[in-house]
Amino acid sequence: MEFHKYSISKKGFWRRSFEIFEDNVLKYTVKCPGWIAYNHLIFIDAKGTEDLVIERFHGFFNRRFEFLERGGLKAVLTKSSFSNKYTLESDVATYIASSNWLGNEYTVFLGDEDIAKVSRKMMTNHKQYGIAIIEGNHNLFILGMIICIELIRMTNNKG
Repeated sequence: MEFHKYSISKKGFWRRSFEIFEDNVLKYTVKCPGWIAYNHLIFIDAKGTEDLVIERFHGFFNRRFEFLERGGLKAVLTKSSFSNKYTLESDVATYIASSNWLGNEYTVFLGDEDIAKVSRKMMTNHKQYGIAIIEGNHNLFILGMIICIELIRMTNNKG
């Protein structure tokens, strides 16, 4: 079984951005334009191309993010109320992420199969995630899902 290994690092103090590395090579930079909230995310590849745009929508007990890939593929990420369960639905697949009670480790499922593991070590660098995704999945959407989960965590914890 072949894995793609990524790491995500948070950058900045007042305004966060993210860098995504695959095997220690910069794959994407994620920008959050504006100062009010993280309502618009842009995934820019190493060549400067915008590969994914994510829009965040607010609602009472409703956390929803809409994904639009450069090729036109769309997806919607929602968070279940009062739980650590996230669902990313697209025309291609439905991914479900579930975390441990601390919220520092996630497993991403496609049906009954776990296809990705996400870990943020508590006692080491709290600004970095490690991700392993089984080959053959929509890696960009899964990475976007992880960034959105981190944004929810940041806004809930105020940092």
